[in-house]
Order: sequence, then structure tokens, then C-alpha cells
Amino acid sequence: MPRPEKKFRCAIIGKSPLMEDELLSLLKSEGAGHGSVVSFEERPGGTSIDVDDNDEARIYLPLSAEYMTDFDAIFLLANSRHAAVAAEKAAADTGAVIVDLRGGGNGSREYENVPPTEQFIVASLLKAAGVGNVRSISWTLYESASVEGEKGVRELFSQTASILNFKKPEPDVFKEQVAFNILPRSPVPGSDVESDVKEISGFSGFLSRTVVQIPVFHGSSASFLMEVFPGHQNASIAMVEALEKIPVFSRQREISGFYHPEQRPDIEFYIESAGTDRIWGWIRFDKYKSHAAMAVERMVSRLEKKGKKR
Repeated sequence: MPRPEKKFRCAIIGKSPLMEDELLSLLKSEGAGHGSVVSFEERPGGTSIDVDDNDEARIYLPLSAEYMTDFDAIFLLANSRHAAVAAEKAAADTGAVIVDLRGGGNGSREYENVPPTEQFIVASLLKAAGVGNVRSISWTLYESASVEGEKGVRELFSQTASILNFKKPEPDVFKEQVAFNILPRSPVPGSDVESDVKEISGFSGFLSRTVVQIPVFHGSSASFLMEVFPGHQNASIAMVEALEKIPVFSRQREISGFYHPEQRPDIEFYIESAGTDRIWGWIRFDKYKSHAAMAVERMVSRLEKKGKKR
């Protein structure tokens, strides 16, 4: 991957600690020096300091034009209109690249729009099979506690500790006991996720999404079943070949090879034919690591095109 010049500066607008951590780690690996990644509030106001459970402080500067200067890239996490306006004003003044991680089709065509990982995965599966070859696709997402951010991870830890100490777990974020349990969620036809998948892929057929909350701290998985039209029984081979060309995807040749104690930024996938007209597969990914990796890849590509490379 091409590298931007060593002394580049980035702004992150909006509070999402898990995503911020991943972005900061990747940006440092790309050459962002100490103090060159700055976090901002999503609305005008004063400086704020957030302290997490590890007593680590996060400082967020006011969303003000006087601070939004001299940035090469702006990562937009917040959905507020104030955040978008501030990012666009700063980009117009400085030529910064706006990398939009909000999802939902909020961004301008001038942005580097990076869809959420789940939507990106399903849309990529459809494109890899050939949108016109697919009759339907259904998938079940097994979500980890981190889908609710730090508060979800903390609640799973707290509930687990309580049960192991023979105490009653206190549900708050998940409303129910998630530790040592699974929580099924009812399908929501026409959800934003399904709409995003159709918009990204151009697929107009039948989609079905089911979500299951699982007692895992980080990393999610998905099982999908795709039905193809007659005459496309080799679509699974084409899918594998197409997905292997996308840098963030990583193929697993055996279904038993999916367990890893560490979380990874790549999207691991396994695909096999299920008869002559169906394709089944399993996906493993980390919502934040994968999303951040794609976002930084987009940033690096744009800065390289603008001549900001080593």
C-alpha cells in the first residue's frame, strides 16, 4: 500500500472510543507522528475530557474553524450536521480529504465514503457472485458485545464476573443477560442495513437479515446462504476469485480454521457450494478493525494521488 508523507495530520470528528483507538493505531503505523492526530467534538462547544475505566483521558477540541486547520485528512464519525459542515469547510479551506465512516448514504460524492463492515461484506458477496446471477441472499449476524461500544464490552465483563461469583447479573445495555447466553433479535424488513446493501451493490432481489447477540467481547461472525439462478452453479468459484482480489478479504480454505484468539483487521471468509443453486459461507470480522483498515486505506490512496507520499 502506498504511504503518505511522514508528516501528515489527521482530524477525527465524533466520539467512538473503539473506532478512535483503531484509527489511531493504524495512522501511527502509516507515519502520523505524536500529536498529529486530533480528536474533535461533534458539535460546537468547549473542550471536553473523557476518562475511561482505565483512567485514560481522551481530549476533544471544540468543533471550531480556528482549530480545523492544517489537516491532510478528516475522519468523520459523527452524524451531526455541525460535524459535516465543519469538515466540509475545513476541506474547502485546506484541501483535506474527508473520509466518511458514518454509513447510511450521508456523505457527499466528494467524500471517501466507507460503508460499515457488515454492509460492505454483503454487498461484496453479491458483486462477486454477479448481481444479476443472484435470486436471494439471507444472512445471520452473530454480534459481539463491542457492537454497543465500550459500554457493551463493560457490561458483558460485569455480567460474566457476577455469574462467576454467584451473583445476579445486572442488565442495562442489552436489557437482558447476555453473559453465557444468546439473545435472538427479530428480523426487521427494510432495515437500514438492507437498504444500504442494495444501494451499494445494485441488487434488487430478496434480502433477509437476522441478528443474534452472543457473549463474545470483540469480533463478529456471519453465516450466509445465497440462492443463484439456474445455470450459475459455478458462481462460488467466481466469488472466491473476485473476493481474493479485494485487499481486506482473506480466504480460509477450511471451516475449522476460523478461530483466532486475536482480532484481525482483515475479513476472513469461507465459501462452498450447497447444491447446484445455493452457496453457503461463513464470515469472520471485527466491526471496528476492518472498518478502520478500509478507511485508512482510502485515505492513503487519496493522499498518494494528491502527491503526498514518501
